Amino acid sequence: MSNKIALIGTLALSLNFMAAVGFADDGGWRCASDNGNAGRHCDHDYRDLIRNPDGSDTIIEPRFQDDLGNPGPIAWENSVNDGVCKLYGYGGVATALNNEFAPNRNLAVINADGKLSQYMNPQHVFNLIICRSNRAPSPSTQAESIVQNDDGSTLIVHPRFDYVGGMPMNIAWNNSVNLGVCRLFGYSQVITAEPENYTPNANLAVIGEDGKISSLMNPQQIYRSIVCR
Repeated sequence: MSNKIALIGTLALSLNFMAAVGFADDGGWRCASDNGNAGRHCDHDYRDLIRNPDGSDTIIEPRFQDDLGNPGPIAWENSVNDGVCKLYGYGGVATALNNEFAPNRNLAVINADGKLSQYMNPQHVFNLIICRSNRAPSPSTQAESIVQNDDGSTLIVHPRFDYVGGMPMNIAWNNSVNLGVCRLFGYSQVITAEPENYTPNANLAVIGEDGKISSLMNPQQIYRSIVCR
């Protein structure tokens, strides 16, 4: 008989990790000052930082001082995604999302070197950015259920990716690579996979062949199940 194991859980924000790289709490925000000292006027901070199972990190609402010295959102227009990740000490970007921005305010534009290049009054700002880290990935356990089959293979029902606030999201069938989804869960071989239709309007994770998130998209289908070995 198959042994059905429910493996639903959430990722927690690692305070030890943030302390190691100089992150500190600043009145509901977290400051990532270069010298490790927390302050209301640190150069760059963020709402939250989430460690993802694929080794990437999600920075929620990254911020930088505006032209009056006050922490504010980072302008989406003219900023370089790789540069925003470099601003926080990362080597590269996986993906990013923006929000509309209505206030009349001059915000920072970040160049490819991770440096301030100018101020502008943007129409959009960074909502989140997912950056590549040097941390080794750990096998994901986010799924509706994980079933060990009698032949040694593993059935993963509704595999999910956990990236914002510990809330798991479904994985987009469109543009994801089956082998990559298996690698996300710590397996090296894909046997078969099945999709199902998806109607909500939401951005979901796209998983590349390397088992890492490659982008976010609003898909027409998600993974119903995948069998890995």
